[in-house]
Amino acid sequence: MQVAYLIARYIQSARSIRESMEGRIAGMKERMNKAWNERMRILQDDSFRQKQRLDSVLEMKEGFREALMSHKRELLIEHKMSSAAVQKNLAELSERKQDLSK
Repeated sequence: MQVAYLIARYIQSARSIRESMEGRIAGMKERMNKAWNERMRILQDDSFRQKQRLDSVLEMKEGFREALMSHKRELLIEHKMSSAAVQKNLAELSERKQDLSK
């Protein structure tokens, strides 16, 4: 009888330990899931902010590119006008030279 009682006590103790461990494991899983979800939220927020920052930088880059292209275009037009004026002056000088050599 005493052996049966000891076996029953052992089984009851083992069940109690198993239930306790299962509860601890469930608590750990819950804490880990909460920590994981919080970390994912932080990473998603950071990713969103980085994307906004990238979009801003790309927009700024496009503005700089447009300003540079506009400046180059203006310089090209200025150069073309200067060139035309120099060519006109050279043509006039050439005509004068020809008139003077006659």
